Amino acid sequence: MKNESTKTIGFVTVAALAAALAFWTYKENLPPASSGFEMVGQPFFEEFSDPKSAAHLEIAALDDSQALQTFVLKKSYGLWRIPTHSDYPAEAADRLAAASTSLIGLRREALVGRLATEHERFGVLDPKNSENNDPETTGKRLTLKDSSGQPLADLIIGKKIEKDDQSVTDRSFEAKQRDTYYVRKADEVQTYKASLNLNLSTRFSDWINTQLIDVSAPAVQKIRIDNYQLVNNPQDPLGTSRIKKVGDQLELTRDMATRSWSLAGIDAAKETVKAAEVDNVLDTLLDLKIIGVREKFRNDGKPLIGPDMKLIRDDELMKDQNKFGQLLQKVAVDLATRGFYLQAPERGDLDSLQMVSESGQISFSTNEGLVYTLDLGKSIEGDPKAIEIGTADSQPVSTDATKDDSTKSEAKKDGETSAEKTPDEKAEAKDADAAKADAAKEIEKPTTSGKNRFVLIRVTLDEKLVAGGPPVKPTEPVKPVQPEGYVPAAPPKTDEPKTDEPKTEAEKTDESREGDAAPPPEEKPQERDPKFIQYDLDVANYESAKTQYEIDLSRYERQVEQHKKSVESAQKKVNELNERFGAWYYVVSAFNLEKLRLERTALVEPVKPPEAPANPDNQPPAILNPADSIKPPEETTPPNAAEDKSKATEEKTGDNPPAANTAEKPAEKPADETPPNKDKDGGI
Repeated sequence: MKNESTKTIGFVTVAALAAALAFWTYKENLPPASSGFEMVGQPFFEEFSDPKSAAHLEIAALDDSQALQTFVLKKSYGLWRIPTHSDYPAEAADRLAAASTSLIGLRREALVGRLATEHERFGVLDPKNSENNDPETTGKRLTLKDSSGQPLADLIIGKKIEKDDQSVTDRSFEAKQRDTYYVRKADEVQTYKASLNLNLSTRFSDWINTQLIDVSAPAVQKIRIDNYQLVNNPQDPLGTSRIKKVGDQLELTRDMATRSWSLAGIDAAKETVKAAEVDNVLDTLLDLKIIGVREKFRNDGKPLIGPDMKLIRDDELMKDQNKFGQLLQKVAVDLATRGFYLQAPERGDLDSLQMVSESGQISFSTNEGLVYTLDLGKSIEGDPKAIEIGTADSQPVSTDATKDDSTKSEAKKDGETSAEKTPDEKAEAKDADAAKADAAKEIEKPTTSGKNRFVLIRVTLDEKLVAGGPPVKPTEPVKPVQPEGYVPAAPPKTDEPKTDEPKTEAEKTDESREGDAAPPPEEKPQERDPKFIQYDLDVANYESAKTQYEIDLSRYERQVEQHKKSVESAQKKVNELNERFGAWYYVVSAFNLEKLRLERTALVEPVKPPEAPANPDNQPPAILNPADSIKPPEETTPPNAAEDKSKATEEKTGDNPPAANTAEKPAEKPADETPPNKDKDGGI
């Protein structure tokens, strides 16, 4: 009996221990005491309240190929820039503002998950975890930091919640204006619902102004296409220079009143401009999109060539001619790699440096006086990411079909003369040849075509186009020269003023005596010299012109001041645009080179002759009888018409002059009487 009791106690003890162990295991697997429900309605980032405090933005996400893509923006001197793209300015201000302000005051709307095992279902797995490689279950991680690197916000954004899946309480008016996502803080396990007005992207083009040229088509006044060709320079074995062969130079000008285009040198009587072709060129120009950038070569952060492609002189740097020459050579190689070549019209004249581009040049002017010049370089191929920032996977390819064996022939000449050199000279020549070969390898690429192309763009100012051009100063009238012996015209005589005072008897007697006397003889007016009369007219015209001149001069001075302000404003815009364009090579997409390199024959067509009257058979009208062609049409002569006609003829000839004011009319004949000049059948 004792044994049975012992066994029973043992079973009870084991059962109690098992129950305790199960309860402990259950408690251990429960979420922490703070289950997350009490956090509903609370902001995710209480301390983040000022969007200006953000100085670092990072977006991490997986692309379709399951690769991690990280996009970073940093604020530098008050401007947001993209470090991975050579600190190119992030111009999408609205997207940046939305990324910062959307996290301020972001609240937990509802708790949907408390366990880490639920992250996959809501799509909030951390993309920075190397084990997570499914874009469908991995979220996008948005991190904001201040200038000292301290985190302000760190959020993982998961799947978007469709409107039909939301509860009635989630369908408030404010929530309808934004999208709802599953989200969680990067350092928390719980998953919540939250409404965000946010569009995250790791693509470069989504964070910049992709429109290369911000100009409206109606503002374009002139277009100039320079269809030159390039050939290799046989004196440059490096291939960093080309010789320019002049081709068609087309200059199109638009009449801003009629909106019609004209082509310089065209015979308007025989040819006319194809407006549709010009519009195609203009649309292609103004629709260029940026898909990638490359920073131009700099020395210690400073460029050697300005936006106008002129040498920026640095007296301190130019003291060391060898170093300066090496830097200038690097600039030339940097340009030539993208299809742009420096050349000096006169050897050694650095102030006259010019640039030619592999695929031609096109420029256009606006009614604001801004002249945009685009040089078209090599095409470029590779994957989109490589084209954006430039890697070994994206290589420029030459479209120049003029390459020849000039480099090889030049190297052969160097080899032929090397036997005459000293050992030191041979060593120096060998080093120089190695350097040339390395540079040539960097430049020479296989000839092919591509849809992406390097473009250089710069802006200048044409003051003649600003605000309709400079005002024209009025011409001051010339005062007429007084003729010799000039005598002014005598003033006109005026009668003595009459008074109402009564006359005395003596005055009346004098008047009666004057009336009896004979009148004095009239004095003939003395004729003036015609030169004096003309001078008086010229003086009058001069005084009138002088008054008008003073009015016009005052208006001109106001116009000069206004035009000066317009020029200053336009120059400021030119400087801003060159600051944007000057430091970069741009890569543009969907670039149709043929649309921009038009020849003259593609822009003009013969003038159409005026259309002839419609005549489907193209036959002259048929004439049955030649006499009928000159026979007058029949006249329906009323009664007495012949008689009236005869009388009118007599009156004209004078044989029977008409009587004045004849009151009686000729008697009318009965209506049934046969009209004269007609036969019985009514014929003529």
